[in-house]
Amino acid sequence: MPEVVLLSHGFQPEYEAGFTNGLARNGVRVILIGSDTTLRHRIEPSVEIINLRRSQDPNRAVWKKMLNITGYWCNYFAFLLRHRGVPVHVIGMFSTKQLWVSLIEAWLTKWASGGYILTVHNLLPHDRQTAINAWLSYCIYRSTAYLMVHTHRMQQDLCRDFQVDPGRVVVVEHGIDKLLPDTGGERQMMRNKLAINASERVVLFFGSIARYKGVDILLRAFELPGSQSADRLVVAGKCRDRVLALELQTLVETNARRDAILWRDGFVDENDVAPLFHAADVLVMPYRHIDQSGVIFMALAIGLRVVVTDVGSLRNYVRHGFGAIAPIEDPEALAACIKEVLASATGNPVDYGAERYLWQRTVTPILPFYNRK
Repeated sequence: MPEVVLLSHGFQPEYEAGFTNGLARNGVRVILIGSDTTLRHRIEPSVEIINLRRSQDPNRAVWKKMLNITGYWCNYFAFLLRHRGVPVHVIGMFSTKQLWVSLIEAWLTKWASGGYILTVHNLLPHDRQTAINAWLSYCIYRSTAYLMVHTHRMQQDLCRDFQVDPGRVVVVEHGIDKLLPDTGGERQMMRNKLAINASERVVLFFGSIARYKGVDILLRAFELPGSQSADRLVVAGKCRDRVLALELQTLVETNARRDAILWRDGFVDENDVAPLFHAADVLVMPYRHIDQSGVIFMALAIGLRVVVTDVGSLRNYVRHGFGAIAPIEDPEALAACIKEVLASATGNPVDYGAERYLWQRTVTPILPFYNRK
């Protein structure tokens, strides 16, 4: 039976659970190094979960964060040394956003594990695409035995821009943990919770809010004539950038349709995520740049129509009649796409044939690499 140690460093609990379950359902013995945010109740019983990362509360005092990370690193490297010889796969970012710290952590991970696999979600950090970060990323990528990416485009860009040997890059398409049909009136229950009428057309933006995600573009598009067919705009996500949060709040308050905008500024409870998607008529992803996003796979799992901008691999998942693709940073075009998709929306889920994206199917290309060094 293949065996692997997964290190997620607190990266996206939904992704952590989905990828872990995909491996476990293929008979892999998984040891997951998790945190307080790990969705234990969602993970297959065969998985051994060890909470080394503990709290991920962003509001902790700085000294508590430092104490946490110091203790984590000591326990983490000791764990790797004890399990040396077992394949190690880092499935998220390293434990801080500072790439120079990540590089040190990468070298130590290589030393302690004897060689590891790294999942690359984005070639460079969002909104920090500088020359120094490109060099640090290059060094991190050279520290690995293998690299895993979610699209063939990312594989090509990684090999071209960072001089990575194609033989070291494995493409594993992003997956879905499970299909999520509305089996209990979740659409209406969530609409009642948000005070939205059953007949209203709802546009949804979902996920943590950062400048590259283009929420400002969506707010400008929402007040244009082209998007008047949308009755409500729900923005569900936390903005940690205080400057950006103030800018967006101003855009909401001065928006000609401000009474139709609902910004749920905070992290969405796990139990509310699926109902929130069911309550919407179209998901809009107005990103300025991205390589891949798990948000679109939630839409596929739900059967929700989508409007995306033409960045990364998003266009690969937009099917004619079920969604539309807009150019980046173009509010008028975005409004037109929203109008187009809402014209065909009936409130019923779309059949994307999403079974092919289930994690237990998509992870299979990486399985042979857990037997290599």
